[in-house]
Amino acid sequence: MFYTIYLTVNKINGKKYIGKHVTDDPYDSYLGSGIVLSNAIKKYGKDNFEKNVLYIFESEVEMNLKESELVTLDIVHSSEYYNCAVGGNGGAIVLLPGHPLYEITCNKISLAQQSRKQNISDIVKELHKTKRVGMYGKSQSNHQREVISQLNKGIPKSTEQKNKQRESINKTFSAPGYIHPSTGVAKLRYTCQWCNKVIGGKSNFNRYHNNNCKKKEN
Repeated sequence: MFYTIYLTVNKINGKKYIGKHVTDDPYDSYLGSGIVLSNAIKKYGKDNFEKNVLYIFESEVEMNLKESELVTLDIVHSSEYYNCAVGGNGGAIVLLPGHPLYEITCNKISLAQQSRKQNISDIVKELHKTKRVGMYGKSQSNHQREVISQLNKGIPKSTEQKNKQRESINKTFSAPGYIHPSTGVAKLRYTCQWCNKVIGGKSNFNRYHNNNCKKKEN
């Protein structure tokens, strides 16, 4: 086990984050888990961040001491860093009312959330302009109306109806450049080699498909 101190840098705006990480591989893909940093990674994308391992220690005590030396109040106050807490203990204590950094931390998180919401809002507005969201400019077919009517009456869907719905969803999700209208995020889609289903989300893909797919050849 390795106890590391790392520096994550936003390659677009140069903003930095100093953190600690306990791992079997010091040079893994972990970038940090601070809430402000996490929101920035969602906004700019993982590819626009770079991690450099600064120190590798043999004990957690040494790691915490070094983080407390590096992540000072000056770093927390600086607009050039994502850090919201002084080093050594993690960030949870900062969120407790009465702590000297409570207001600063709340303001940083608030600004990060506002920036993310504005970014999503702009993307959704653009989707509306280009008529790429929801039922914009569309109308329901007689088949769709019939299905909705049956559901409202408590009549279960037939196998044929379920298959048609799956095909429609897969077609939408697998379309090039598909962006979720609610989040404004382009999610990765994964195609199972055994059942050919298109799955949104790596977690569900690995859990129910890929090597765990029911149709996998034994």
